[in-house]
Amino acid sequence: GVAGALINLTIITIMSLSRQLHYPRHIYWAAISLTYLTYIAQLFNDMIGNYFNSKIACQLYVLHASIPYTVLSFYLMIAAFDRLFAITRYEWYKRRVTNKNVIQILIGVYVTTFAGITSPFWTGHLEVAKCTVNMLHMHCVMTVNVVIAVVCVCLHVKIFIASRAVLRRYPLNPQRTIVKFTSNRFISISIQGTKALCCPSDT
Repeated sequence: GVAGALINLTIITIMSLSRQLHYPRHIYWAAISLTYLTYIAQLFNDMIGNYFNSKIACQLYVLHASIPYTVLSFYLMIAAFDRLFAITRYEWYKRRVTNKNVIQILIGVYVTTFAGITSPFWTGHLEVAKCTVNMLHMHCVMTVNVVIAVVCVCLHVKIFIASRAVLRRYPLNPQRTIVKFTSNRFISISIQGTKALCCPSDT
């Protein structure tokens, strides 16, 4: 848990400080790392509740029992959609997908997931004060997570197929480049049989 927290904190720090990584796909992975940190925090909260017999810690655990994992599942699904659209609808993706839009989507997903999972508590169907996890509630949430997992697998299959299609349409043609010294001052470069005289060498 500690090692995972340090790794994810490092990822978030690097992505925050490096302006070259301020792109939508990197924002998704930063959000996934942040969600993993909340999952670790929930585990520590559970340990504290059991060790100190804290009712408040127990109630917090009941309230957030499956939220981090479900949010993480949704983020992974959205990241898969992001990669699929970047491959299959690239021009639309460049125009419409921005950092601001991605952040708004991620916040909206978190708020909606939190409100949906905790709705039985604030509507009065379940009580946090009892400090017990309702198994029917957990089974419903786990069913949603299984559906998201299936969608993620299907999306990654589509990403693989779309990537292969793009590679077949635009095959890579790596050029064979041969560099050799022809004198003390110039370098001869041969690219697919075409020779050209290039810049002076340092010697």
